[in-house]
Amino acid sequence: MVYLERFLQSVDPQLGVNERFLLAALMFAFDGRWGGIVVADVADRLAVSAKMVRNGFRLLCDAGCLVDDDRVTTSPGRPKLSFSLSADLKQARTEFSRAEAWGKQRQAILECLCGAAFSYDPKGGPDLGTKVGHGHPPTRTRSSKLPVPARLIASLMVDRSDELGCVQGISKARLRELTGISDSGVRKHVRELHQRGVILGAVPGVSSRLLAEHKVTSVYLLNLPDWPCLAGRFAASCVFLDVEQADFHGELLEQLSFLPQVLRKQVMQVALETLLFRLLQEAAKLVPSCPESLSSAQTFYDDCASSSGLNDRVAALLHPQLAVYQAVYGHGIPANILSLLCGRLVWFCIETAIRVRRILIDRGLRVDDLDELQIWPRLKGSKVHVCRLLFIAPGEG
Repeated sequence: MVYLERFLQSVDPQLGVNERFLLAALMFAFDGRWGGIVVADVADRLAVSAKMVRNGFRLLCDAGCLVDDDRVTTSPGRPKLSFSLSADLKQARTEFSRAEAWGKQRQAILECLCGAAFSYDPKGGPDLGTKVGHGHPPTRTRSSKLPVPARLIASLMVDRSDELGCVQGISKARLRELTGISDSGVRKHVRELHQRGVILGAVPGVSSRLLAEHKVTSVYLLNLPDWPCLAGRFAASCVFLDVEQADFHGELLEQLSFLPQVLRKQVMQVALETLLFRLLQEAAKLVPSCPESLSSAQTFYDDCASSSGLNDRVAALLHPQLAVYQAVYGHGIPANILSLLCGRLVWFCIETAIRVRRILIDRGLRVDDLDELQIWPRLKGSKVHVCRLLFIAPGEG
């Protein structure tokens, strides 16, 4: 979808996170209806303070994002507020109305902004039944409300997410640019989303000359099925795999065992997690068409590795220039290192696909008809140290 990302990119870069949050929330929560807004109603809907809403509206008007319309009232009391968007933001909203999204994405973004998608320990708030006084001093407890910056970050991640909850291509630097939060603030709020269970885990990004891109952003997995706003409406299913069923890390290391020690050490320390994730996604594409038995792996390799484009896609994950390897690791690196490495990694993808296909069939699934499938390794920051098979079966959604 990435509409919210494009929209926030178009606003004044001097705006703070609260003002950006209000613009996003007004677009999603109030569906573009800007007339007769009561500050208290907006604050209640968004679970924020009235002071924040009032100050935010004022700053947005000062920045030219909102135009304060004439206030006309026929009833006693303070008049209601009416705003219209600036011309640029009206154009952005028009693009939003035409944007396509997977079925529940807009609702999920709305719930993120309003805070309804998140919960915390109900005991996190004050215990009103506990006496406070001499010998019982009041204690500071953690609020059950997710902070506004974390809600905005979560909304941007949903905006980037596919229907299985995979978030790719949005770095912490990009989040800082879109939200107006500092680097340390972005790290803090991403950490909180981990703690709250909004993010199940991540595949860390890397900056390495081993991969085709010199910088690869982190990949996050959102816990979409457990969000209240999606309860009963989220189609994806999940199969958990422990190490005995699928040791993807160990199997990849085995394929890399032929590399010279200095190169193998570099892969293990810098790029292994990212390389593994990307290879598993290539393996997922093969699952519907691969054989069910490992004994047929060689035939499948001979028939399909080139014709299906698998060789080219795996080669594209690696830097194509031998000179780079020799410059970094010395001229002792064999001239055919890239072709050898590519062949080993292609074989890893095929073996993984065959094993996953067998696991899914044993679970009674019609693998040939799966609409979506992703294979996830054990994730950094996850409370569950297992691999995951995420999929949408025929007829779901």
